[in-house]
Amino acid sequence: MDVNNCSPFPHMVFEKATTRNRHFDVMVVAATCDLVHGQLAPISQTQRSITCADRYAGHPRTSALLEETHLIVGKKRCDIHLLGHAYTQGCQAQQRWPVGVRVGNLVKTATVTGPRHWQWSLRQGWHLSQPEPVQQVALHMGMAYGGHTRRANYQGPASDDLHDDQAFDTYKPNPVGKGYLDPRALSRAQVYPAAQIESLENPIQDIRKRYQPVAFGPLPRWHPQRAKHAGTYDEQWRQAHAPYLPQDFDFAFYQSAQPDLIALGWLDGDEPLVLHGCLPEGRLETLLPGIRMLAVLTDARGVSQSAALRLDTLNIHLDQRQIQLIWRYAVPKDWQLAKLLLAAIPNSSRGHSQTRPVYYTHHYSPKRQRGPHG
Repeated sequence: MDVNNCSPFPHMVFEKATTRNRHFDVMVVAATCDLVHGQLAPISQTQRSITCADRYAGHPRTSALLEETHLIVGKKRCDIHLLGHAYTQGCQAQQRWPVGVRVGNLVKTATVTGPRHWQWSLRQGWHLSQPEPVQQVALHMGMAYGGHTRRANYQGPASDDLHDDQAFDTYKPNPVGKGYLDPRALSRAQVYPAAQIESLENPIQDIRKRYQPVAFGPLPRWHPQRAKHAGTYDEQWRQAHAPYLPQDFDFAFYQSAQPDLIALGWLDGDEPLVLHGCLPEGRLETLLPGIRMLAVLTDARGVSQSAALRLDTLNIHLDQRQIQLIWRYAVPKDWQLAKLLLAAIPNSSRGHSQTRPVYYTHHYSPKRQRGPHG
């Protein structure tokens, strides 16, 4: 395929199959911009590369997902991920502080703490220690409420699979978290790590109570929030559809953000972004860069059509003070895509196009005779 990328952003075109006999050419473009207070997010001089595999804190089945791959077919709505660490104001060590993010009308807040643990005393029973003062706290699922314990009466073969219900008592909403404990099985002489991210409205206080995990990073593919959309993999699927996705597969499976960090639709790319308690300056207000990605698609017969790529993921890299906007578009293989032109243009939907750079260097008037179904 002949690809002409007129934008300054990395791209990749790859083939993906979904259900039986459904194959797609998928294009992904990822733009990296800097986090600067009080102005439109400027385009970074060094662009982050396309991410080709999920990145975990440790083993993929037993640790938190840190960043998801870009190589998926697409998403129905836009995922928003806060990646890395939240920092105290002025990098002064604190025991706890509030954090929050707003993208457009979507808002999420929480409290983060330094390391703390459950401990037992004769006067208080099982109670939380005071958090240690820290300058930063990671925002992934490994720091949220959850976890797993090996069942004491398990007599089966050795297993490290946290999803083996016979071998492990696992907190299904977050097997990789901290603080999910049965006080009846604990040693009063020991201390046990507790979650470091909690709800502002429902802080963690009781070792016997079960809490909803609170985090800002992505969910792995095996998480129940995603797995419930994966479809049915039974004998009928093996006989009629393997190795393709089952017929009842729901593309909501690809939504990897926390449920309260999934937008109602795709982003426009010029929404306001506010971070509170995430960076050393305390509060940062900016705007997404105000650009959108367009494609001119030409098939083997020379018939062309334009298409707007969908901004379906926003990664906020706090440690690097960058954001990454990820657009995707899928074209069925039977359309026989032969040439692809990619261009970034100003998004003038909110009337700010005069202040935005133009990267569209090719003028084209598409013929809408026959097009893709991305």
